[in-house]
Amino acid sequence: MKDFSKGSYSAIRAAFMASWKTAATARSWLKTQWLDVVYVLWLEEAVAKGTVDAPGFYERRGAWTRSKWIFDGKGWLDPVREAQASQLRIASGISTFEQGLDWEEVFEQCAAEQARMRELGLDTATILQTVAVAPQTADDEEGETETQQKAA
Repeated sequence: MKDFSKGSYSAIRAAFMASWKTAATARSWLKTQWLDVVYVLWLEEAVAKGTVDAPGFYERRGAWTRSKWIFDGKGWLDPVREAQASQLRIASGISTFEQGLDWEEVFEQCAAEQARMRELGLDTATILQTVAVAPQTADDEEGETETQQKAA
């Protein structure tokens, strides 16, 4: 069933996005109906037993129990196109760096990698020169045009 060779990029992407929307809805339910609830109950019990020291827990329960759940980001169908689109969304301010990962952890990892590269006398530009970006093929463009015409 996972044979996508006969579908256009646009059609496959539309199906993928519909699937992602369903998964996002399930994650939202999981967060609000399970993770948040269980976390609050666990923390309250840990405070009551003295396992966790949380001064003023009952007076500032909301502050102590506020949490942020980070799930995996969605996958890639065409990494080049989607990376360029992500870069454009971030540059235009309609998206952020947090796309399924904790952006602070990602930045810390990037900084560590860049520091190590400098220690070894490497730079990002040198590494990027060795990476070839695949050009768009006529088949990709035709498939999208046909799909767009059918949708119109």
